[in-house]
Amino acid sequence: MAEAGQPKTRGRRRWLWIVITIVLVAAASGATWWFTRPTDSAAAAATPTTVTRSVAASVQTLKRSISTSGNLTPTVQDDVAFGAGGRVTTVKVAEGDTVRKGQELGTIDTVSLKADLASAKSTLAQARARVAADEDAVDEAADTDSTTDDTTAAAQLAADKATVATALQGVTDAQESLAAATLTSPIDGLVAKVNVAVGDTVAASSATSSSSSAGGSGSTGTGSTAGGANGGGSGSSSGSSSSSSSSSSSSQFLIIGTHSWKVGVSIDDSQINLVKKGLQAQLTVDGITDPLFGRVTSVGLISTSTGDTASYPVEIAVTGSPAGLHDGSVATIEIIYQQLTDVLTVPSAAVHTESGSSVVDKSVNGSQASTPVQVGDTVDGYTVITSGLSEGDEVTVTASTTTGGGQGTGTGTGNRRNGYGGYTGGGSGQYPGGGEFPGGGQLPGGVEVPGGVPGGFSGQGGGR
Repeated sequence: MAEAGQPKTRGRRRWLWIVITIVLVAAASGATWWFTRPTDSAAAAATPTTVTRSVAASVQTLKRSISTSGNLTPTVQDDVAFGAGGRVTTVKVAEGDTVRKGQELGTIDTVSLKADLASAKSTLAQARARVAADEDAVDEAADTDSTTDDTTAAAQLAADKATVATALQGVTDAQESLAAATLTSPIDGLVAKVNVAVGDTVAASSATSSSSSAGGSGSTGTGSTAGGANGGGSGSSSGSSSSSSSSSSSSQFLIIGTHSWKVGVSIDDSQINLVKKGLQAQLTVDGITDPLFGRVTSVGLISTSTGDTASYPVEIAVTGSPAGLHDGSVATIEIIYQQLTDVLTVPSAAVHTESGSSVVDKSVNGSQASTPVQVGDTVDGYTVITSGLSEGDEVTVTASTTTGGGQGTGTGTGNRRNGYGGYTGGGSGQYPGGGEFPGGGQLPGGVEVPGGVPGGFSGQGGGR
């Protein structure tokens, strides 16, 4: 009996694999159709529409500018140092303090300076006494009618008078050194650096130096009609107080002015020809709501290179004395290299060409009339109208848009019967490996496959 049944069993297995193959091919075909079928939403997405609106011709000011950015820095920065050498006895300010012109910053010991002044005065008195004696000698030589005595007395008098001049200068120097023992601020400003402490020994400095640095590297920016590169850096730095026994720095204090500011930037070689001294600039600084303005004060002639790009230093002075600015703050800058003031404009989209001439659709008594116009420059989406329209004339602006679109979804019902793995429908079938059968596709004919489809094909939905 077993031998008689073997051919029938092999035939049944062959039939089973044929059915499985048919099911898999049908499933793949259904999935391919789903992903490649045309949809109503795809057709709707390509529907163009036209939108029109009326805009009045208006008078405005158009500007062409280069956008860049840089760091604010004070125009005035004074390196202040003691004009005399000695041991520091007091430091009366700290970094961040606001000072007034003439306010005391610190002092050094004056004992030796007072002694120097006393010695200089004594030397001067002795020189003057010698001059007085020489003058008496000259008078006596004149009474004796001796040419030799006259010559000798006159030479000695001249020499001692020179000594008096030297001694007098010594007294002046000693007085200045004593006065320099008390250091004061040369300007109203902010203490940015204190590089000395009580007990330090400092050397005499020849003079207080004033500088205004605004160099530094910057990042690239773009312009409204021509891009810009930028740069900028802070010219001052904060130092820490020294606690050593002596100070090697020639500058003990840095005082920066807070009423005059500038920005250093760099402009690349493709735009530097647009920048001239005297051009107006508009500045934006975080935290400052009032408008800020400035002017280009210098355009450098020596370039620096980064890769294939050469850039030039440009300095911009901030107009006036705006409050709330800080050294190192980033300023966004528009350098205006062309300005069209009080020109009649319409949106550029309102202007089109007919028979080689520029025209606009002008509203006349409720209807549209094609009106020839003469046009000038176009800036930032606006075209200058030099003739053909007046301020307030209504023109039509036409724009095309695309509407429609969407994505369709599908549903289905599952049909599980007698514990078999076949489905006549399904809410969402899955392919081997987790692929999803979109929209609840239906396997053709509701084929039932005993034991399910190999590879894990399964369905989810309402079974029955």
